[in-house]
Amino acid sequence: RINNMKRLHGTITSVKPNGIHINEFLGGATEETRFGSDGQLMWQKVSDNAYKFAKGVTGGSLGNFNCNNTKRGQWGRTVAYYESHDEERAAYLVNTSGNANIKGNEEATCHRIGSLAGQMLLSPGPKMIWQFGEICADQTTKSGSNNNLDPKTVVWSYLDNENRRHVHDIYADLCNLRMDNPSLFSADASCVTSGFSSAYTSARYIVLSYGDTEVVGMFNPAVDGAARTVTATVSNITPDNSQFITGSKGLQPVLTSDEAGKVSVSLAPNTFAVFASKNISGVEDIVSDFTSAPKASVFGGNGEIVIVGEYTNAEVYDIQGHSIGHLHRPRRRCGCQGGREITLSQTEFKQTGVRACLFCFMQKSWRKSIFSVFLQKFHANEKTHFTCNGHYCNRCGSHRPADLSDGSRRRNNIRSVRHHC
Repeated sequence: RINNMKRLHGTITSVKPNGIHINEFLGGATEETRFGSDGQLMWQKVSDNAYKFAKGVTGGSLGNFNCNNTKRGQWGRTVAYYESHDEERAAYLVNTSGNANIKGNEEATCHRIGSLAGQMLLSPGPKMIWQFGEICADQTTKSGSNNNLDPKTVVWSYLDNENRRHVHDIYADLCNLRMDNPSLFSADASCVTSGFSSAYTSARYIVLSYGDTEVVGMFNPAVDGAARTVTATVSNITPDNSQFITGSKGLQPVLTSDEAGKVSVSLAPNTFAVFASKNISGVEDIVSDFTSAPKASVFGGNGEIVIVGEYTNAEVYDIQGHSIGHLHRPRRRCGCQGGREITLSQTEFKQTGVRACLFCFMQKSWRKSIFSVFLQKFHANEKTHFTCNGHYCNRCGSHRPADLSDGSRRRNNIRSVRHHC
């Protein structure tokens, strides 16, 4: 068997020298060490203990996520996982047999799964993420007592759920961290853990160091109670030179230090936080361009950029640094029966505080005197019929009521109006 596997591996590498050969042997360490020495990879199942952690029940060590603890002849020869086609989904088990403080609580469940993912992905060595585990899929994988190997239920709709979406973002953040900083996850890096073999309620941390770069993940696995201060021993990270990478939803963690070589963070039950030194690759420190306190704040939305406060003009650049020539005003629906789209200038909205279509907008008290003559004269023309399309233009002048003279327009302070007749 060993010789057959070596011949198979030799054929793979003869076609592609860095081809990946994962040997699903799941056998004894003696034989698997022979496979590992040949350059093959082996699966490392961590399911049982991982599920106990996720459920918040008495469990064992998660140390086997770390390939340093599962050597098979060479460093990094094991691919650790906790979900697969042979195993139940962690979220399903939490929902069916989890601790009473977690079972049926979507937010707490997603916190536990995110924390579990953090411990797995911060541990050195290859990892396997099974389909939809990154969005906290919670369907059973069994059919009676047998494995159900049918195509799995596609649950992309889970991405619309903010708790599950955040678990997805945790996976993405940590995968990017691994891809951008391979040295931190290499055999030459230092990996120190504390609490990974303790009871599920014990605080724990993992520290990865390579040269002057460092990452620390801190976890509070308790299922209830008050927030807990988790302290880690580090080599390079301080509150001044660190940055927050990722963590549980809703966290605003602040890294502190009361002693040289130690950092701490306060974490609510079920949550975790990951910090890194500012010099790691792939994550740039965010600094302010303001020389004085800004009067406006900017934040992102779903397909939009929102500016709140006072500002003169706004410029937007894409990630390559190219200027985006213009911004589209967001379109909203008026509350009137017509449900027409609206677009108001910044000044108009500040003055009125209304969100209305043009026709309703003209009825507002502050504009009533301005538009009353216009409406009367416009509707008096039997050859036309006014239909509001919701567009209000301040200056373009491309369309105007034909029956109002320029003098009348000036006297009544009527601005240009786009309309269909």
